[in-house]
Amino acid sequence: MTNAGTLHRIPTRPWRWVPWLVLSQLAVILVWVLAGWHWGLALMVASHALFMVPVFLPNSRFYAPVLSRLPAAGNSVWLTIDDGPSEQTPAVLDLLDRHQAKATFFLVGERVLAHPALVEEILRRGHDLGNHSHSHPQARFWRLGPGTMAAEIEGCQQALQAVSGRPVRWYRSVVGMTNPFVAPVLRKLGLVRVGWSARGYDGVG
Repeated sequence: MTNAGTLHRIPTRPWRWVPWLVLSQLAVILVWVLAGWHWGLALMVASHALFMVPVFLPNSRFYAPVLSRLPAAGNSVWLTIDDGPSEQTPAVLDLLDRHQAKATFFLVGERVLAHPALVEEILRRGHDLGNHSHSHPQARFWRLGPGTMAAEIEGCQQALQAVSGRPVRWYRSVVGMTNPFVAPVLRKLGLVRVGWSARGYDGVG
């Protein structure tokens, strides 16, 4: 497994987007006054899209650095598994064992506390853990405010620490959605945000 300290993906300037937001809205006002509301409205919509679309792009670096490919990985792949632990976890562990493969399990804090024995089994078999929010609020994660976002990420971190007894260094956003309030929490906790380059879509009916 790659050392997080060598990847330089922990956010260093979590609020770097703020000046661009201010400048873009000043530009909207200027165009609205000088060129009329038609052009001003069009620019306003475009500027809002510029700041909204990256929230829904799992590997966008607009609001926070993201690790989606390991440098110099060669023919290796990094297997990551989300949303557990659950009743399906033992079968996944057995499958990985049969192929002598290791993975990082991005776990949900509430499920960690509900199934501590499964977390211990993941670690016993030599796998790694990652933070995947405390309650996995899939429908509204993209719009969480700073307080709720911090509670989600910090809550999961505390649950993982309590059950595993070790610090967790990886983080994955719910459904890959990353709004402006993710990066400050990652910086505070020293977490590296992890995306993906291929997806199984096994959670899609």
